[in-house]
Amino acid sequence: MTMVRLGTELPHECREISDSAFRLVIEAWCWSVSRQLDDIVPKRDIRRFAETSSDLRDITGELVDAGMWLDLGDAYDIGHRFRWQWTRAQVDKHRTREREKKRRQRDAKRSENSAELATP
Repeated sequence: MTMVRLGTELPHECREISDSAFRLVIEAWCWSVSRQLDDIVPKRDIRRFAETSSDLRDITGELVDAGMWLDLGDAYDIGHRFRWQWTRAQVDKHRTREREKKRRQRDAKRSENSAELATP
């Protein structure tokens, strides 16, 4: 599982946007991080995760106008202003490192248990 990272300055930076837009920011980061999209969210995905009753075109337009998102044509760069989220490469590296660490722990425990069984 990966985590969405938020800086403490986010509420201050978002004070001028609507509550619906703030919610969409958080939902978009959750979507992006869970799918390792590196902060680039295809526009077609927005309807899949947005939990708002407001018009999404108005909200996404508000975020673009506020400079929080960049419109890339068929996608939005949702993190250009806040680069808090790990990239796919960073997540993969972390997972590999953790997998190796766990393997070493299990090997050490197996060796420890084997040694205990071998000694009378």
